[in-house]
This record gives sequence, C-alpha cells and structure tokens, in this order.
Amino acid sequence: MEWIIGIGIVLIVSYFMFGRSETSPSDMSKGVAVKDFIDEEKVYTQEEAIHTVQQFIVALGDTKERRYVGSAQVVAKTLPRLLKKMKKEYREELRYLKEEIAGINDNYKDQINDVKSDSDLDKDEKKEEIAELKIKWEEELNPFKREANRREKQIAALDENPKEALEKTLAYIKKEHSEGHSLPDLGEDILAYELVKEARD
Repeated sequence: MEWIIGIGIVLIVSYFMFGRSETSPSDMSKGVAVKDFIDEEKVYTQEEAIHTVQQFIVALGDTKERRYVGSAQVVAKTLPRLLKKMKKEYREELRYLKEEIAGINDNYKDQINDVKSDSDLDKDEKKEEIAELKIKWEEELNPFKREANRREKQIAALDENPKEALEKTLAYIKKEHSEGHSLPDLGEDILAYELVKEARD
C-alpha cells in the first residue's frame, strides 16, 4: 500500500514540475530543423516551394502568444512575390557589376593605348609595360566577373530551382518564430533586400 502512495506522490510532483511548464517559442523552433525540409537532390517548382513553406510553419506550431498555423497558407502564398523581388535585387546588382566591369575595361584600354603612343618608350619597354598592365587588369577584373557570374546563376535559379532562396526563407521564418514575432508578408521589400544581402555576403 505504501508503494502505491509513493508512486502517487511522485506523479503529482512531476505534474507540477514538468506537466504545467510552458514551452517557449525558442524551444519550439529548436525542435524544427530547416535541413529536414530541404531535399538537396530535389529541383523545386514554385508550387513545391510554397507547399514547403506552409508545412514548415505548421511544423513550428502555435505558441501561447501567437497563432502561426492558421496563417501558414496565407504567408506561404506570398513566396512568389518574394522570389520576384529577389530577382529584381539581383538584377540591379548585376547591372552595377557590369558597369564596373565596363569601367575597368575602358580604363585599362586607355592606359594601354597611352603606352602604345608614348614616343619616349622603345618597343621592348612598351611590350613590358603593356604586359604588366594586362596582369593588373585581370587581377582587378576577376572579382567583379566572378560576382557577375554568381548573380546570373542566382537569377536563373529563382526560376529553375529556388532551393537556395527557399532555404533562406525558412531560416528567416524560424528566426521570427523563435523570437515570438508575427510572420510577415514574404513579399515585403526589406525581406528581399535582406535575403539578397545575406546571399551576397
């Protein structure tokens, strides 16, 4: 009889210590991993990406303060506007990079022409200076060309397979959820800017 009473006391104590504790948004978010919702081998259509966002929000669940699950579909359906605005941001950066590349090319072409027309230099001196200029030209140009190629691939990926953008979006949603914030319209300009900035960095 005494052992039954003992078990009862343990159960009551356990209930008050653990059963009534509130789970914080941060604790709930920790239990949901972005990587578990991203298939690295998969080519995502826009519709599949939207569905993934919705399922991710449902998995994060509601908190005591906020109801996330009910808005999961509404938030997820704003993803196409986010992708469109990210593409616009990437294109703007690509335009800037191409302008920089054109400026560098013009600068070194002018310098080479100046060397060629310099009457104080003999043929060998001109050849040496031009060779040095071409090395500097390539060194200065390469970082801009790499970034421009990267932007072109990111723009294409938003249409062909928005997996990278989807992964960043899920990470952002998880952060907002863990901090107890309401989930935003994914089409907001500031979010597109922040995700593009993160991809750039």
